[in-house]
Amino acid sequence: MVTPADPSGAAFAGALAHVECLPLGDSVIAHNRESGAMVATNAFGAMLIDHLRATPDAAAVVRTIAATLDQPEAAVRGAVEATLARWSADGIFLTAQRPFPTAAPYRPVAAGTTRHLSLDARAVTVASEDATLVEDLDRALAPLGLEQERPFASGRPLRLDVLQAGAGYGVFRNGAPVWGVASYELTRFHLLREIMDGLIGPERVAAQLHASAVSLAGRALIFSGASGSGKSTLATVLVGEGAVQAADDHVALATEGHRLFAFPTRPNLKPGAAALPELRAFVEVAGAEAGGDRTAPRVPVGTALDLAAFVFPSYAPDAENMRVRLTPEAALRELIQTGSRVSRTTRSIAPLLAALENRPSWRLTYRDSAFACNECRALVAG
Repeated sequence: MVTPADPSGAAFAGALAHVECLPLGDSVIAHNRESGAMVATNAFGAMLIDHLRATPDAAAVVRTIAATLDQPEAAVRGAVEATLARWSADGIFLTAQRPFPTAAPYRPVAAGTTRHLSLDARAVTVASEDATLVEDLDRALAPLGLEQERPFASGRPLRLDVLQAGAGYGVFRNGAPVWGVASYELTRFHLLREIMDGLIGPERVAAQLHASAVSLAGRALIFSGASGSGKSTLATVLVGEGAVQAADDHVALATEGHRLFAFPTRPNLKPGAAALPELRAFVEVAGAEAGGDRTAPRVPVGTALDLAAFVFPSYAPDAENMRVRLTPEAALRELIQTGSRVSRTTRSIAPLLAALENRPSWRLTYRDSAFACNECRALVAG
């Protein structure tokens, strides 16, 4: 069972070895590479982690920090104990990832629908007990030309098993769960994310972002937000205005922190979006409402693109047209809260923080698509 390390001794020191502590804007981000937990803190929190690394004993650290700050030990003790309790509850001192809720037991799919996908030298096999889910993936992935008719002749592909579990599904990556039992839509989301990661190359991906992306003049804009916020719609409108689709719903951020890899699956527009006047010029409207393919130009899958900016769109018919700069901390919070995550292979948050520190993030609120498109062009132009 995974439990927080006691704030003293060898076990605590071992847990601290997994914690990276990095600046972001006016804050400091502490991230545990093993548990995946992260917290935003301040200069006092950063000092506390530094002292704990040197002396992994909470009582001793109280004395050293009190001396450093020239403060009474009693006052420092309260702050240290409260901070450590909060971080422990958040998982910063765990030595492994917490178990997923309602996890399904693993079993290889013995009889189901199988797909073999490849990109360059990388390969993924999907085996699912639900044929309808695989057909849905086929439609999403069709523009990328990834499928092979037969299993791979050499090498060992990444294997994704999809098991039916009661009213939901369990997804397993080489036998390990990627989440607990989930709904159809969430399972589809997990599968496309894992397929992207496996084909782009897990060792090259720093973070998988719940986002869409387009290329304008060879530079990429990332559109992020909760489901239904208009990421895919704004990206598709921009494609109709001359941009090139780079990704839909899933963006692979490169480990360098300033690039992304194209993975332009079929846009997952919400019902009714395809009827917007701005989309009619290039979307096959009837097919879009029925789940058909779109005619959008796409960046070749796997192509690396320089990142220009992060955009968090919000559309409403009565909204004020407005673009507001977000702090890096606010942008990180939105990314994590809406389904983005640090890679479980490369495990460092440093590239994502570097991207947020070195590329601007904007809240784009609009009622007028022309305004939104003009603002996006201005972001790429610098």
